[in-house]
Amino acid sequence: MPPKPNNAATTNTNANANATATASKPKPSLNSVYKSYGGWPNFMHSHGLKTWDMDDVDEGHRIAEAMLEHDRLDEEEGK
Repeated sequence: MPPKPNNAATTNTNANANATATASKPKPSLNSVYKSYGGWPNFMHSHGLKTWDMDDVDEGHRIAEAMLEHDRLDEEEGK
């Protein structure tokens, strides 16, 4: 009769799952902001910015970063 398999792998898997569940959520990406508008071009258009103007592109990135920061602060405050 073959030996019984060791359950250490199962225990490690469960421990990893518990550690992941209690760890902080990953930081949302800028892309998640753009996707909520239907993509980068729609995001830019919604804010009156041109995708071909590099100053507007920089401003678009700053707007998205500010949106993420605002969401992070709201989450910290428990809103």
